[in-house]
Amino acid sequence: MQESCARDVGARCEKFIYDLLEEKVEMPVDKAISTLVRLGIVTQDSLNGHTVLQAVPCFKAYDILKEHWNGLLG
Repeated sequence: MQESCARDVGARCEKFIYDLLEEKVEMPVDKAISTLVRLGIVTQDSLNGHTVLQAVPCFKAYDILKEHWNGLLG
């Protein structure tokens, strides 16, 4: 189930880049999704046997990234 969800995210990213820049790319998202979940910027749940990814609101993601960055510097 995770794989199909990751493929969907990858396909949407590829379409976005193509629509914006008219450039075809292959978007490897498995590691990216894993990192975003680990950082707490994306949540991952299961619903009816399917994996559901949900981004946290921008202001919360900003705070999470700022704390992580400050932790790396401190």
